[in-house]
Amino acid sequence: MSIDQNQIASPDFIKNEVQTLGFIKAQTSVASSFPELFAEAASVYSLYIGRHKNSAPTNFNFGCELKMEIENATRSLFIEANVQQNYSLATYALSMCDSDTDEKTLIRKFHFDYDPQGNSSTDKKPKYHLQYGGKTTPKLQDNGISAEPLHDWLSVPRLPISPINLALLLDMVLNEFPSEATKRVIEKSEWRNMIKTNEDKILVPYFTGIGKFISSNHKSTCLFRDFAYGE
Repeated sequence: MSIDQNQIASPDFIKNEVQTLGFIKAQTSVASSFPELFAEAASVYSLYIGRHKNSAPTNFNFGCELKMEIENATRSLFIEANVQQNYSLATYALSMCDSDTDEKTLIRKFHFDYDPQGNSSTDKKPKYHLQYGGKTTPKLQDNGISAEPLHDWLSVPRLPISPINLALLLDMVLNEFPSEATKRVIEKSEWRNMIKTNEDKILVPYFTGIGKFISSNHKSTCLFRDFAYGE
């Protein structure tokens, strides 16, 4: 039994990410509240649809900047996703800057990763993990934003988390920083139905697997942390 035994195959996972972009580009509420997200989703969706008319994509790359009201100031958030064939890489990033001006300083950065290899003799980490800091991501590089203030050389600790994808990450961000703009998006029935679909695909199988582990395999010689680390 493995904590990721119910993880959907990477082609289906990537196909779902592209469908999420298609959903976002059809939402007028997103267009009015977060035009940068709307425009980038439409652009990247068109790229994938045009490039993969006769074949399924084997990778997924997306990045956008959101301007949001956080702690009584307008700040820039960067959302990034990079999923490669067979989950050879599956990482999501959330980065926050102290302002939305041209001179941006990074003040928070989180990575949400899925690593099927999990624990190894040289690098022990949960298969699904959260990392604070980490190396500069492509979107930050494009904007000339350095990750050095967060000590990007330090890659630990990596903390166990539940699986994530683009839809669930966006929903988390919009819920974490509530405003009239976010409410116009996340409280629409279309958005809630989309999140329900993604929870069914990503979270329900994950927690079902955990339930089976707890009920049948959990013991002192096989703790949940062993399960999470893939030991």
